[in-house]
Amino acid sequence: MIKYFIHSGKIDNDEIIFALLVAVKCGKINSVDCIVTETEIDSDEIKEKIMITATENNRLDIIVYMIEHYNINSNIIKKTMENAVYHEHVDIIKYLRSKMKQEGMR
Repeated sequence: MIKYFIHSGKIDNDEIIFALLVAVKCGKINSVDCIVTETEIDSDEIKEKIMITATENNRLDIIVYMIEHYNINSNIIKKTMENAVYHEHVDIIKYLRSKMKQEGMR
């Protein structure tokens, strides 16, 4: 269904991004993956929006998925960490700290 709407031309990029962020908030990993892979919005700006939205909604599952399946740069990971600290999401902080250590980030 998502692929149909994306390729139908009946929705614009703003609507696609809105649907993407709703999917993030709800933890719909398959929908997030489908929207990112089926559109041309696979940019660092969109990845950052996904990561920040996931953090704000305490969606560690989405953060793990994005880091494991997409090239999330160190700046996005650092911003995500800052957001996790702000929102006091301890599980996300622990996960990101371990990833940052693996990557040699500070």
